[in-house]
Amino acid sequence: MIERLKRYLYRINLKLRGVTLQHNIRGRNFLYGNLKGLKNGAFIMFENGVKLNISDSNAILTIGEYSYINSYSIIDCHYRITIGKRAQIGPHCYIGDFDHDLNVDVRQSAHRPNKSVAEVIIEENVWLGAGVIVLKGVIIGKNSIIAAGSVVISDIPANVLAAGSPARV
Repeated sequence: MIERLKRYLYRINLKLRGVTLQHNIRGRNFLYGNLKGLKNGAFIMFENGVKLNISDSNAILTIGEYSYINSYSIIDCHYRITIGKRAQIGPHCYIGDFDHDLNVDVRQSAHRPNKSVAEVIIEENVWLGAGVIVLKGVIIGKNSIIAAGSVVISDIPANVLAAGSPARV
């Protein structure tokens, strides 16, 4: 009973901050950072253990309607990530739109920006298998399938199956 009340209060808190939760959000602590940065369509399902991190105040994470994000997947948004309608994200996937500078002096400096960002676009009807990693600056074309365990480092065209590390058609 107390856990149900906590979930209810959490959802109200998110709605007051401008976030719309449509269906079946399981668990309470799945969204971190800029709560207003989440833009979503209707009928999205997040399974247990999903983490959405919208780090920067201008970052925008858009998830299209009827999308499904499976257990323990992480979406780490520092700039802009767009996931299209009816996308299927398998368990233990990672999607990130940033990386850190390779120069150790820049990484350790508090005065310089130590990360670079590039938009990630996952078009509609894409299926990411279990454990897929999608790195910054990637566009995955609609209706494509990315095989389990693949690492996507460059664009994938529409209507293809890609696999491997790095993922290839």
